[in-house]
Amino acid sequence: MVAPSSREEEGSRESTPARQKPEVEEEDEEEDDEGPCGSYFRFCGSTYSLFKVISYWKQDAGYYATCKKEFEKAGFGGLLDLRMPKIPNVFMDDLMAAYDISTSTFVFGEGDLKKVFEFSPEDVARVYGLPLGEAVIDLKYIKGGMLDSFSQYIGMTPNRGRNVPIKDMRQLAIPSEGPRPLVAVAVKQFLLLATVSLLVPTFSRRYKLDFAPYIGGSIEDVRVYDWCTFIFR
Repeated sequence: MVAPSSREEEGSRESTPARQKPEVEEEDEEEDDEGPCGSYFRFCGSTYSLFKVISYWKQDAGYYATCKKEFEKAGFGGLLDLRMPKIPNVFMDDLMAAYDISTSTFVFGEGDLKKVFEFSPEDVARVYGLPLGEAVIDLKYIKGGMLDSFSQYIGMTPNRGRNVPIKDMRQLAIPSEGPRPLVAVAVKQFLLLATVSLLVPTFSRRYKLDFAPYIGGSIEDVRVYDWCTFIFR
């Protein structure tokens, strides 16, 4: 076989259209790292917004203590102990490349150095400190009216598709002026923000308020659901 000349290579490149990446809204905390999977199918998972909100709360020690107490009632107190202010894109790409869909395991190395890591909902509970309640989370039975009432309660105005930009959610939780949000509202805002930005990320920076009914009731009711199995799946 004869290697193509440089001119032939140039012609080949010109005749092949470049693969277009979907347009996404860029947030100021995201870097455009390129890992093994590139950025074409990259989940928009981030801890940035959560750290910003926690930092805002801590400006008032009493306010933070009250919010933390409510979070512990919901069973989500572990999220206040996060130690990774940014999730490197290359790190996430490496994890995705190591994931075996057929066995739901992470596979690292080859041959004698091969290691297979299984994980379960209990591991999700250990990592995030989330509740393993008995009630099942099923998004198929959520009604629009439930979402609308919740969005009004926390001060959000979704579009026709009930989508809310994550950046808008963060700005709502950290008002630039005026009083701090009521603790009950602040906790619900943070729960929703944590769900859409970290626990169940998507390919978009806009997110439907699908989880609203599961955090829209009393704060104690949040922990009755099996969040770990839902996130694991």
